[in-house]
Amino acid sequence: MTATASEILSAVELHDVYMLGCKSELTPDFHPKFAHDLADLSIETMEFIERSERFKEESGDKGLFRVFVSFGTRWKTQKLTKNKPKGKNKIDARSILGTIEGEFVVEYLIDDEITQDILDDFALKRSIDHALPYWRDHFLYQCAKLRLSTARMPSKLVSTAGYLKLDEPHGQA
Repeated sequence: MTATASEILSAVELHDVYMLGCKSELTPDFHPKFAHDLADLSIETMEFIERSERFKEESGDKGLFRVFVSFGTRWKTQKLTKNKPKGKNKIDARSILGTIEGEFVVEYLIDDEITQDILDDFALKRSIDHALPYWRDHFLYQCAKLRLSTARMPSKLVSTAGYLKLDEPHGQA
């Protein structure tokens, strides 16, 4: 049986969103405040659902559904290195100069009758949207503190398995 959107929305209520962990770092030799080529850096983003957990209350007809959502942005550049045997320059793999990542928990109060398949589908479609304002706030604050240029943030994100370049459409690697 497929539940309608109104049935799902009546069985799932947003309860809380909070940060579980975060990481912000720059490589030791990268100082964005004094860098002249920040516009030349490649900016990649990620967003995905890490996992979910379901808890049933012993008393009452409500349960708790928690979704763990991860976000990240990183700044990369290409470095030229000498290929010693041939003496020619070649492009090495891109190096990561800066990273901002965060993991958020999105909690929902749920009716105990709702199936796990419906909850999983709901989580894939809605939990990133519910965590996005918290990620955006954290991301912009960290960019200011690290003196990094901010990345363009789409208003609607699609769950991916890893980092995507910003000039690539979401959903394609």
